[in-house]
Amino acid sequence: MYVVVGLGNPGKKYFNTRHNIGFRVIDFLQSKYSVISTQKRKTYYTLEIEINNSKIYIIKTRVFMNESGIPVKKILEDFHIKSEELFIVYDDIHIPFGKIRIRKNGSSGGHNGINSIIEELKTTTFPRIKIGTGNENISDLVNYVLSEFTKEEKPYIPAIIEKTAMAIEDIIKQGIDKAMAKYNG
Repeated sequence: MYVVVGLGNPGKKYFNTRHNIGFRVIDFLQSKYSVISTQKRKTYYTLEIEINNSKIYIIKTRVFMNESGIPVKKILEDFHIKSEELFIVYDDIHIPFGKIRIRKNGSSGGHNGINSIIEELKTTTFPRIKIGTGNENISDLVNYVLSEFTKEEKPYIPAIIEKTAMAIEDIIKQGIDKAMAKYNG
């Protein structure tokens, strides 16, 4: 069993923002695979799909980014899994636009959603797939991550989302180490 959690902010006004790219990856997986079951919880929404004969739970949190640790902790309890068995998908300004990085663990890198998860779980050991939104030198970080992609960036978003979904599929099919070697170039 695999559990993939996309981070973002709830509400239509945030849908196309940089911070919601994790949600958009979950939406893509939902559209690509047949949904076996759905479940709506207080702090998260779960869809069950199958990839390569493996049961996958794809999850969108239902809280604001800064509170992501609350549903993630509940997910671990509800699914009876360890933090190492969970994958978090989210935006990262420290990675160039369009690149993805897969990590088994690490610091938050200043990402408030990841800070919240680390705080709630009391560990930095959980796999993550970071999607580069670039521009780490921005002075107004909050407005930047809550802004939509630029007119120049928007045409690339579907391919970035698809590439991230392919990385998730490769993790499931081949393991995280092979996926890291392939995508962390």
